[in-house]
Amino acid sequence: MTIKSTALTELILDESKRQDGLMHDWSSSLGTKTALYMVFVAFIFSAETAFLQLAKGPFAAAALSLAMFFSLLSVIPLLFASFLYRYRKPPRPERFRQQCIEYYDSLTSLTEDERILRIKDKLSNSFSRCVDENYGLNERIANNLRLSSVLICVAVILLLVLSVAISVPRA
Repeated sequence: MTIKSTALTELILDESKRQDGLMHDWSSSLGTKTALYMVFVAFIFSAETAFLQLAKGPFAAAALSLAMFFSLLSVIPLLFASFLYRYRKPPRPERFRQQCIEYYDSLTSLTEDERILRIKDKLSNSFSRCVDENYGLNERIANNLRLSSVLICVAVILLLVLSVAISVPRA
């Protein structure tokens, strides 16, 4: 791609940096949500084990077993969400500096402004690749959290049904 406008290159570079920052913010948010979901699942599972003492009869045992099953099942996508994925990132500053100097020196036929413009274009492309790849990783984590949310909801609903069944006096 031939860049003809310095303003366009600046715009693309600024937007690429902004989106890269957003990807990292999203990643951090997903990590926090994953941890909170794990704590919530532990809380739900603790409540379910407390119900073990109160649950009497086949219906209560079946509902409690299903609730515990879905609670434990919800941990699987949470574990996948908490994997340490390898996020793509631009080169470290020292490596980046070295690459810029080498690339700058290789562009001897261009003016200094054109050289800088080319480096900015390369940096913009690097950020764009990072954003594209990191977006896919964040989507995968978000999908695991969605699945876990559904499973946790099923467990909570079963626990609510069980609590209503236990609280209703028998005739």
